[in-house]
Amino acid sequence: MLHRPRLRACAAPALAAVIALSAAACGSSEAAPTSAAITVVDALGRTVNLPGVPDRITVAGRGAFMIFDALYMFPEGGDRLVGLEAGRQSNAAFAALVDPALDAKTILEKNVGAEGVAATNPDLVLLKSYMASDLGEPLEQLGIPVVYLDLETPEQYQRDLALLGAILAQPERAEEVAAFYRDRAAAIAEAAAGPAGNARPQVLVLQYSAAEGTTAFEVPPVSWLQTTMVELAGGDPVWAEAGAGAGWITAGFEQIAAWDPDHIYVISYSGDVEEVVAALRADPAWQALQAVQSGRLYGWPGDVNSWDQPDTRWILGLSWLFTKVQPEAAAGVDLMAEVEALFTELYGLTPAEVETEVLPTLFGSLP
Repeated sequence: MLHRPRLRACAAPALAAVIALSAAACGSSEAAPTSAAITVVDALGRTVNLPGVPDRITVAGRGAFMIFDALYMFPEGGDRLVGLEAGRQSNAAFAALVDPALDAKTILEKNVGAEGVAATNPDLVLLKSYMASDLGEPLEQLGIPVVYLDLETPEQYQRDLALLGAILAQPERAEEVAAFYRDRAAAIAEAAAGPAGNARPQVLVLQYSAAEGTTAFEVPPVSWLQTTMVELAGGDPVWAEAGAGAGWITAGFEQIAAWDPDHIYVISYSGDVEEVVAALRADPAWQALQAVQSGRLYGWPGDVNSWDQPDTRWILGLSWLFTKVQPEAAAGVDLMAEVEALFTELYGLTPAEVETEVLPTLFGSLP
């Protein structure tokens, strides 16, 4: 396992700016009283006043599973969840694993409207910040409190975990979870940097999709987590100049061939990424690329969902990517130990549960 530097528990001053919870202080050994009024500043910079820790929380909108996964890293977070929107990417098996009482909760239909969310009678609705106009504003017009989270970058994870800790009156747990990510990301970035002048491989990340017999490839914007992970892992994203948009950007094969990177990492959200990679390796056109010739065309791994996304598993995606981009520097990384650590330390699963319930779901180009 990679050695991780020790960081002081209060070493993230930016976290204090998003919490205004009078009874919670960094280093305190007790959580804030659940009956105390809570004031938080959410991801959109809005001040939200709550009468106390919400008893009934609903998670809705696109990317709801990412908030769900973050909420369940807190004791009682799942107990307070009463409604969850189903999404394009399903994590139903994992949800049932971490919450045996999931059947008692309301599973909302995809793209549910404000009235449907209101039917769960929530004290608070948690949404990704990009849902503000489509769902958040109609909910607020109904008098339902809404808190927005980004959960898109490592820095936003630090802030939004503190935000969840404030809402749940569990600031110490928020810091424990934040440190899990912060320490690992810092250790990888330090090890990947290496001596000055070390060569950084040219890396390409592609999302693969297929519809009606037509395949397409896209690259992520430079501001997205996939690009950040490449940089933290010691690679240079070759698509940086083309990736200035607000969403995935189409890349044709001619452009991919022009980049001709040292490494290619393929993501597939709706199909078997291992089958996709096998087909690309067998394609004569792709065989002309140096990444294919050198055996450095990989399928991005995951369990219930791909680890490239800003879900709680992103730190596993970064650890895996580090072992591929900078294998010598990452020689001390035990990826399976990191998988066990995430699910035991953050979700309270036993090692036996990880072995029987999580490991069989792994996919992608794993060791």
